[in-house]
Amino acid sequence: MVTYRQIEEKEQLLLGEIAEKQRELESLKKIKPLVKLKPTVSDHALIRYMERVLGFDIEKLREEILTPDIEAAINFGAAKVKIKGIEFRISQKTITTVVV
Repeated sequence: MVTYRQIEEKEQLLLGEIAEKQRELESLKKIKPLVKLKPTVSDHALIRYMERVLGFDIEKLREEILTPDIEAAINFGAAKVKIKGIEFRISQKTITTVVV
């Protein structure tokens, strides 16, 4: 016959095992999304590579994009500007993308 004390001991043992498994589960939940990720290159790293390895003059490119006409349109409140078939999309006075 099983005693009350034996049941309590078994209960405490199981509760400890459950707590350990819950910690293990939480750890797995944290790393699970990372396992699915594939290596990538950030836009920042790409720009630095273009600048430092390929010799692009990033500031000169900014000047080519932000012409006085485009700057005036931005200051006027334009959301997009199209010049020579190139559309510059603007948000909060920042050119956010270029569409050809």
